[in-house]
Amino acid sequence: DRKHLELLNQDNKWVVEPGEFNIMIGASSENILLNSTLTVKEYGDIEEENAQKQTTNPISASANPEKAANAFDGNMNTSWTGNRGDYITLALDNDTKVTVF
Repeated sequence: DRKHLELLNQDNKWVVEPGEFNIMIGASSENILLNSTLTVKEYGDIEEENAQKQTTNPISASANPEKAANAFDGNMNTSWTGNRGDYITLALDNDTKVTVF
């Protein structure tokens, strides 16, 4: 929940400032069991990053690369067909890639 990261700025508005937040979980401040870092990016940086992602093709295939995009064109009547040994790789929103054989 973003409210846990908000602070009151000079204009008396609740905001989340960009930067790194250290998250620590434990029984007490002297007994930290888990810790990690969360990075909050500037709004403009996120828009630029998303624009770069949209210009690249998120789907690739070993055969029929021109038809691979049919797998996710929003039309349930289209499909991508491959031969034995072919693959299709899908790039997801969180930069994870899934390859289907």
